Amino acid sequence: CEMCIRDRLWAAYVAFFGVGSVGRVLRHGALAARKRDAQGRSAATTAAWAAFVLALPLVHWYAVRRYVLAVAHASPRGALSLYDVAGAALVLGGIALNAWAARHLGVAYDRVVAPAALVTSGPYAWVQHPIYTSYMLLFAGFCMALRSAPCAVLLLLVCAAYYGLRTQLEAGVLSKAFREKYAAYVQRTPWRFVPRIA
Repeated sequence: CEMCIRDRLWAAYVAFFGVGSVGRVLRHGALAARKRDAQGRSAATTAAWAAFVLALPLVHWYAVRRYVLAVAHASPRGALSLYDVAGAALVLGGIALNAWAARHLGVAYDRVVAPAALVTSGPYAWVQHPIYTSYMLLFAGFCMALRSAPCAVLLLLVCAAYYGLRTQLEAGVLSKAFREKYAAYVQRTPWRFVPRIA
């Protein structure tokens, strides 16, 4: 039924962040020290992070509020819509992509610091930042499950702006650490969030 799917998506959504974060620490130890994180080195990057962290719950809150006040009372119980199917597909796709990318990143799944090795396998052979893609799929999917395409689009725009800035920081860190190897990777895999279709 429609409500069962939404309840399960919500549980998967919450577990995604809790299990992913805790699992990473249990498998690979603590994250790099914050003072090594390139993101916290300037007021602009810190402000961008703060705006992102504020925008995410606000847009989610609006989507939930809109669903509870308008859609839930107007739709017949048990009826699945294209929103439900699209939302479930995006959330499940985001979870699967994140697990695949995290498995290949291993200990390199960290703050904006140079890893011991440049990861180019798995989904990293297709896109430079599949972890961020997985977050975007998850955020957009949950908004779609709440039948709010405008909120899904808004979150994608917020993510594109924030992750665009963050990936520039990461590119600087990786370029400095891996030089020609990173330049060759970027030339081979130019797309940040979606794979190039030749």
